[in-house]
Amino acid sequence: MKMRYLLVALLALTFGGCDDNTGSLGIDMMRPEDHINGMVENYDVISQSILIDSIYAKTSMAYLGMYTDPQFGGFEADFMTQFTAAPGYELTFPPKNDFPEIGSKEQEISANIYLYYQNFFGDSLNACKLRVYELNKTFEEGNKDNYYTNIDPSDYYDKDAGELATKSYTAIDLSLSQAKRDSIKAGYYPAITIPLPERIAKNILEKYYSNPTDFSTPEKFIEKVFKGIYVQCIDGDGTILYIGAMQLGVNFHFYTKRPSTGKVDSLVTNGGVRFAATKEIIQTNRFQNKGKLQEVIKEENHTYLKTPAGIFTEVTLPISKVINGNDPDKTEEYKNDSINSVSLSFTCYNQENSIFKVPATVLMVRKKDMYSFFENNQVPNNITSYLSAYSSNKYTFSNIANLVTTCINEKKNLKGNKSDADWEKENPDWNKVVLIPVSLTTQDNNSQNIAISNIIKVEHDLQMNSVKLKGGNPIKGGSTTNMKVIYSRFKGLN
Repeated sequence: MKMRYLLVALLALTFGGCDDNTGSLGIDMMRPEDHINGMVENYDVISQSILIDSIYAKTSMAYLGMYTDPQFGGFEADFMTQFTAAPGYELTFPPKNDFPEIGSKEQEISANIYLYYQNFFGDSLNACKLRVYELNKTFEEGNKDNYYTNIDPSDYYDKDAGELATKSYTAIDLSLSQAKRDSIKAGYYPAITIPLPERIAKNILEKYYSNPTDFSTPEKFIEKVFKGIYVQCIDGDGTILYIGAMQLGVNFHFYTKRPSTGKVDSLVTNGGVRFAATKEIIQTNRFQNKGKLQEVIKEENHTYLKTPAGIFTEVTLPISKVINGNDPDKTEEYKNDSINSVSLSFTCYNQENSIFKVPATVLMVRKKDMYSFFENNQVPNNITSYLSAYSSNKYTFSNIANLVTTCINEKKNLKGNKSDADWEKENPDWNKVVLIPVSLTTQDNNSQNIAISNIIKVEHDLQMNSVKLKGGNPIKGGSTTNMKVIYSRFKGLN
């Protein structure tokens, strides 16, 4: 019986001595001299605007127009595109018997280019004019240079051969009444219709009936039938079209004799064939900035982001400071510290009166990866590349500790016997990142959801956007951008 009471007493003491607070679990078991201390240091970050004359833009969107503003100067966009036959195209060609002689008076054949756009930048009523040339050369397959925006269209068409067509247009379709435009269902794409010479239609029809296998693949169609077009804006500064779809259409009407009159005026067949610009073919944009960007990037008391293919912000991370600390007399104390967190934000200037929208999302990527990231269709990994959505007038990167650690380890592993100064001279971009405006494709079609698991594709922001950032070089009057680093240190190592 005494033993039973003893066991009850021991159990009461055991449970009575427990509580719900486990915050010091593990730490209380350590020796006092080995406790972990958290430390916070703040470092100044230097940034500058850098001019980007060309970007990788493998996109199904085409851009067309001219726009000049007093801040950045002139901007021009034009494009080249190929076409190919869509599945089932052969079903829309009429029987060969209806074409005993292509182009005879019993037929009406024509060809048009259709440019469908849903959005635009600038003046909706600005009078513009475009010109279309036929390409006489195909693009080299697999050549990534095809998609850079400094491509030279003159390498792919013969200007002396003359244009295929010209067309005047405005961003708003004035052929429709305002009431009609307002009543059109969502998803409607206005289109610019560009009539082409009849010889284009005749050539396509003749080639189909003589050798229909030339239409069976994109490669054959482009090589044997129609190589594509170059479209440029030649007049109308003030509007940029964002063209989401393009088609080459061949239309035909067949007539026969009317028994009552004997005249060839009775419509027998009315139809057409469409050839689209799809993902299987090459479409490339050319962007040209003219005027003031060289002057803008020299402003050292702030930086800019300007799209498309205009200005990025380069940031020099103070990695050496992170390794050694701010106090040169205490450098040894930082050698065994662990970096727990590194955060920094880039504040935007107020631009309520600006004609440009603020880029919605910014990519931070190492400068040495700023081209390969897009060429290789990468997504951010939160190690050497990060995303930030514009919020509360800032772009905030809450923890880039992996990036800082990667830079530190790279230097340790590659430096060898070289001095810090010699290695850094040979590797000037080892501690530099670039802020790049981007657009996202996500699984749920929500561009604000920047969770890595949700992102399918990251592309350059190709719309007309811009923002001015606080920063620059503090020595030259720029605002200080603060980078906060949280270290952990074993107390026993001091």
